[in-house]
Amino acid sequence: MTVVRERDRGHVNAFLDSHHPLGQVPGWLACWSARYTDSIVALVVLGRPAARMLDDGTTVSINRYALRDDRPANTGSWLIGQVRPWCRLEGYDRLIAYAGVSGEFG
Repeated sequence: MTVVRERDRGHVNAFLDSHHPLGQVPGWLACWSARYTDSIVALVVLGRPAARMLDDGTTVSINRYALRDDRPANTGSWLIGQVRPWCRLEGYDRLIAYAGVSGEFG
């Protein structure tokens, strides 16, 4: 499996439309994919936190997290682990995620 920084918004939004209940995201700071046999099997889209009190420039949020059903085991956790060093290099102290919203549990 490989991790790839995605830059094509159209390609990313097409994947999100198919594999995330909220679909597309209008903007992001960075987007990373996990590829298995040259196909995207998971995406993590990073952006500004939704909570204004956390939007201080030191926190980055996982705004979309989408997985294909046929991905290898533990792909999602592996991908988040691969993204964390980028967050540190970009000067972010915290990587956060929201769960249990919009019918998402996890």
